[in-house]
Amino acid sequence: MTHEQDAAEALAAMRRARVRANTIRRLPFAYHFAFGAMMAGFVAAVNLPTWALGFAMAGLIGFGVLLYQWQRRATGRWVNGYRAGRTLPLTFLAVAVLVGLLLTSNPHGAPNLNLFTPLQGVLLAFGVGTGFDWLWVKIYDREQSAGR
Repeated sequence: MTHEQDAAEALAAMRRARVRANTIRRLPFAYHFAFGAMMAGFVAAVNLPTWALGFAMAGLIGFGVLLYQWQRRATGRWVNGYRAGRTLPLTFLAVAVLVGLLLTSNPHGAPNLNLFTPLQGVLLAFGVGTGFDWLWVKIYDREQSAGR
């Protein structure tokens, strides 16, 4: 049977290990640029001819797998973007902005919603994707350091 003190000590040890694991290895900043490039790729893909869209999406999914592997090799872990915590609202905001850019920079899909040219949409998606990914990691790191 576990005593209350034993459980408290185990929880404290887990929190210390989580804080220590978070300080061991950092994600290289180039990763954030690559993530932004993937987001820009999605916006660019919807502006391609129909026959090329499937190839582009397959390539982007493959690129996502490479990003996953890069993060695992660089940090020793992969964290789901939809995890509970302070990062979750940022994840939903990033998805909403990306969907918004997909809709507002595609002259073929929604011509009445065009706010941006495809090139502007791609550049915005790159900047927003890079910035959101960097900010997400910063929030996650702070959350882990605080032991939450």
